[in-house]
Amino acid sequence: MEKKTRRAVIFDMDGVIVDSEYVYMQYLLEFAHKKNPSVTMEEINPMVGLTREDSWRVMERAVKNGQSWDALQREFMALDIYARVDYKKIFRPEALTTAKELKCRGYRLALASSTGPKLIARIVEETGMRPMFDLIVSGKQFKRSKPDPEIYHYTAKTLGVPESECFVLEDSTVGIQAATAAGMTTAALKDDRFGFDQSAADLHVERISEILLYLPYVQTENVVLCGASSYEQKYYLNERFQALPDGIKKELQILCVLFTEDIGGVLTLSFTPKGALEFRVEADDHDYLFDEIGSGLKIRQYQREKRALLEALELYYRVAFLGERMGEKDNEEA
Repeated sequence: MEKKTRRAVIFDMDGVIVDSEYVYMQYLLEFAHKKNPSVTMEEINPMVGLTREDSWRVMERAVKNGQSWDALQREFMALDIYARVDYKKIFRPEALTTAKELKCRGYRLALASSTGPKLIARIVEETGMRPMFDLIVSGKQFKRSKPDPEIYHYTAKTLGVPESECFVLEDSTVGIQAATAAGMTTAALKDDRFGFDQSAADLHVERISEILLYLPYVQTENVVLCGASSYEQKYYLNERFQALPDGIKKELQILCVLFTEDIGGVLTLSFTPKGALEFRVEADDHDYLFDEIGSGLKIRQYQREKRALLEALELYYRVAFLGERMGEKDNEEA
């Protein structure tokens, strides 16, 4: 997949955050059997993801009992099957853990669902997803439903993020078509139960958490790796880098502590937005023991003697945090 800048992630709800489509289809099949016992699930599966009229015209053709699509739809809605659904049981917990991680990585999050606003509100509250979203949009706000891209154009505009910088997780044919038509990167959550055509998606994932592989940290400022202070006699390692090997973490601690013991002041190692590792030294204005000249010499010594370590850390950061592939930066500069 082409590497792009992305700043927002938009989730569909039914079939993604909650596995509701399967439950709804069971109720629809039960309803259809009361009209015509010979109706099969395969005949009504195309209802998933369509507009209300198009969906119920599928039901009309399947039951063939003389009722119009809108009459069938009104009768079914009067049953209020949504009140019977326990959304906590069909909630995919990794939607929450993935959303939390995306928030930590700096993304704006939105929910764009064709479902009505009252049911959306109920589901996000019952599943604990409500605090994750900067914006929640219902398809009922628009004249045209998915596959029309209107809902996604509106979501991007309201978030203040260009469509080209939005990443969408969908499952249905019409949802994927809508996000793609809006010019967004689209990931399809694989589902072969309803005959979806997911071929228009940019990528396909088996699990929600797999989208994290394509969404590195959004970085506009330096990210601190580690540091030490001669004033507080303390060493600090950013907890985001706890996955580094113990040997490297120990080497960084020794490097920082020895620097502040020899030179004084405060030493900080941080990554720039492009992944370069920088040394920064600060000292109190009235610290007459701070060796300013020695500071520059010591940093150059480290950059020379610890070159392999520093380059390995930069590569690790670019791959694990910025989403680059091995060798990608070298190829761009060649």
